[in-house]
Amino acid sequence: MKKTKGLDSWLERLKRLERRYYLADYQDERLRLKWLEKPPAAPFEERVFPVLPEPASIQSLLIFKPDDIGDAVQALPALVELRKQLPKTRLFLLCQQKTAPLFERTGLLDEIVAMEVKMRGRRFPSLPLEKSLAQFSVPQFDAAIFLRTYPVFFSYFLKIPAKAKIHPADPRLVSDSVYRMPVTQWGETRLHQSLQLLEIVALLTRRVYTFADAVYPKMQWNDEDRKSLSLAFVGEKPKHFFVIHPFVKDETRRYPEEYWVPVLRYLRSKFSATPVIVGGPEDPKISGLEGMVQTQGQLNLMQTAHLISESNAFIGNESGPAHLAAALGKPTITLMGGHSLPAEWAPLGKSLILRADVPCAPCHLRTCPVYGLACLKELRPERVLPEIESFLLRHAFPTDSGI
Repeated sequence: MKKTKGLDSWLERLKRLERRYYLADYQDERLRLKWLEKPPAAPFEERVFPVLPEPASIQSLLIFKPDDIGDAVQALPALVELRKQLPKTRLFLLCQQKTAPLFERTGLLDEIVAMEVKMRGRRFPSLPLEKSLAQFSVPQFDAAIFLRTYPVFFSYFLKIPAKAKIHPADPRLVSDSVYRMPVTQWGETRLHQSLQLLEIVALLTRRVYTFADAVYPKMQWNDEDRKSLSLAFVGEKPKHFFVIHPFVKDETRRYPEEYWVPVLRYLRSKFSATPVIVGGPEDPKISGLEGMVQTQGQLNLMQTAHLISESNAFIGNESGPAHLAAALGKPTITLMGGHSLPAEWAPLGKSLILRADVPCAPCHLRTCPVYGLACLKELRPERVLPEIESFLLRHAFPTDSGI
């Protein structure tokens, strides 16, 4: 643990230095956009056109998205838009092995190649790019798009054989490409991550996006996915159940373990609904509550997604399953710490965010160095249960539930 905290501290110092170094460049980019505007009393007329690739000329587009589950879910509205606005373009996707099934179930992509991505810390990735690219049916692409807002993996993106390379206009992303899209990242206003990714694809779709455009695709379940119910339940599915995901790697995003049992005990009693715990094989069993179903390590990603789609609601930490639940249209309750900004990372849709307003947020730290996880420990069961109950009564349970 001490070694992890030391590495985390070193990386955060590096991030703060990087932010100071680039902040002036961000400000310069914002000012330049103002400078390009026509002065009210200008003695001449001038029109400035952004450099845009012609969509009709793009027959093959590679989408570079080697991210984890939550980030992959946030990219789905952008993929929906690319498919809708570029119906004749073949869409190729390069992604992680763990997220490939998620993208496959959308039916939006023509070809998907999954890579094994290894990370040393949070900034030093390793992936088999050349081997992965060789699996596509074409050796070169008309365009490639960096569907990310952070610089990790960008050096790999630059090696992709594409005639045009599209990425955010960001001083950390240095290339000779003329196809750079201003994306709302830093400054007074930070758009939600799903809208930031839509801003990137807007260079091709030529649209201005709002939350109304953050539309998720309908999942195309297969027989293996539908086994989730028989794997989770002995006999018939309960009339009402809600899915719980109490696990996440970073302690700054993990709701305290001792709080979960009283929360689940109350909700089980109030709604006569079965709590179903989901998680990976590395996640421990939770004790102290009878009648709870625990599926840790029993379901794969898409079986977990299918189970969520059959539930009344989802409750969990700010992590991949929470974003997945929101994308599936389920009422989603997120117990969110100070790690990230809700305005940028909260699950969308019928979503309730419960958080404590602490001055150190967002910290983007894996561990809490000073304040003893006040952002999460302030969310005591007696404080959050009235909000959870009210939300579930409005969105999750039908009128015939006896409530």
